[in-house]
Amino acid sequence: MVGNVAYTRNIRVREARELLRVSQSALQDANRELQLQLDEISQLQTQLKQQADSDPLTGAYNRRYFDVSINRELSQCDRKNQPLSLILVDIDHFKAINDGFGHQAGDQILIALADILRLNSRASDIVCRYGGEEFLIALPNTDLDTAVQRAEQYRCAFADGEVSWQQHRLQSTISLGIACYPDQAAEVDSLLRCADLAMYRAKRDGRNRSVAYSPELQEHSPVRPVTNR
Repeated sequence: MVGNVAYTRNIRVREARELLRVSQSALQDANRELQLQLDEISQLQTQLKQQADSDPLTGAYNRRYFDVSINRELSQCDRKNQPLSLILVDIDHFKAINDGFGHQAGDQILIALADILRLNSRASDIVCRYGGEEFLIALPNTDLDTAVQRAEQYRCAFADGEVSWQQHRLQSTISLGIACYPDQAAEVDSLLRCADLAMYRAKRDGRNRSVAYSPELQEHSPVRPVTNR
């Protein structure tokens, strides 16, 4: 009788252990599945954030991202007593490219310019497509003279490049306006206005050039004055 009880108990212990093993294995499988789902959700959230912050055509940051981040950058520069420069970039005669070769050709020009701007920028710089054929680059801890040198790098690299489209090899140029915080403006809207005035002067003086903002540009201050840029 004692042996029979011991045998029965051992069987029940083995059954309990097996049940526990199966339960633990099922729990581990469930945990792995849950982790995979969490990883997938995290990846989707990252992709959604990138899509919300980026221009879908060029991959540059969009205007929404610039508007969110520029005040933070200015605050950091203010705390560290550092300058911040803006470079406003506009493609010359972009409408003529669209009219002559089609909007898909214009898209390739935009993509090529965005690639050049990123290639010649630091990781800390903010390169965004500001609207249409305009790009805007924020350069933290960069004074006006250094920003002008950077603008010339952008301009020369783009002018020297070309885009293959169907049987055509397209070339274009850019005009750039540069302004610096805090010497020329103490808040975002004014800084943008200064960069825009400088870029308009570059357009008016013949295009394919960089112009740094100076106070005398206020004498010619129409709002978005060039219709055929």
